[in-house]
Amino acid sequence: MFTCKKLRNTNINIFKKLNNERNTFNDLNEDFFYLYDKFTSMDKFIMMKKVTLLQHQESLNYIGYIWTYKLNRYNYKIRAFNVVEEYKYNLEAYCKLMNYTFKDNFSVNYLCSKNSYNFNILSFLGFEKYNGTLKMKKNLNSIICMDKPSAVEICNVYGEEGDNLRCKIQNSIFESNNRIPLTLDDVIFEKKQKYYYNDGCFLLKLKDEYIGYGQVIFEEEDIPCIVNFGIISKYRGLGYSKYFLSFILNSIYKVNYRTVNIKVSEENKIALNLYISMGFYIEDEVYKWQLIK
Repeated sequence: MFTCKKLRNTNINIFKKLNNERNTFNDLNEDFFYLYDKFTSMDKFIMMKKVTLLQHQESLNYIGYIWTYKLNRYNYKIRAFNVVEEYKYNLEAYCKLMNYTFKDNFSVNYLCSKNSYNFNILSFLGFEKYNGTLKMKKNLNSIICMDKPSAVEICNVYGEEGDNLRCKIQNSIFESNNRIPLTLDDVIFEKKQKYYYNDGCFLLKLKDEYIGYGQVIFEEEDIPCIVNFGIISKYRGLGYSKYFLSFILNSIYKVNYRTVNIKVSEENKIALNLYISMGFYIEDEVYKWQLIK
């Protein structure tokens, strides 16, 4: 019913339409032509070799594709994987693309945002999900009234002194064997990025000790997002997190934003329960999926 074809100059215009429809299966599918249009002729030729198109044998219509990146001999990353709306539930279509692209003894990773059917299809293909991130949203309808804990202050972070302090506190909050410590150079680089919000870095202080950090950025043009939010471990469970989060939400409301996002690992049940208690709801689920054969 289906056959696979490599991307060529003869079918690249057809592929442009498939690329434009890439979000049918996954909102995180990458835009092939965003990179392709910036490359030299030789680089374009190399990029084209990494795309496989799926063609319906009877109609001869192209109905899907897979774009991969080879990390090394056995490991791959899927950059985009899609079947058009008409065939999006057709399991044979996905199997044909996978079996044509990958042979025995391989590992492939794919970052996917959940919709009504794609997680089920990835599971059918043998993928397993891990490292899930939940994108949560909250509507800001009014100021949140909450009693201030005694001996607590919250301040913004400015200047080199503040940046150094931020590094120290963040590294204390998020210390892990798998985490590379934040450096001042990292902060300086971040402050040059489009998403950075100069008045969006907050420190929580208890008496003479800084115990928490939280930040507001703008990943989407008009929707603030809270990131790097946390409290030093020995002060967790004492009500400081809830007050600190309410303060940041109120600061967002006061500058006339009425929606806010936050992201959390699906394994972090304590943070997830805090956000739900503050009125956040899950808007999106993003998982890394892996297939090993």
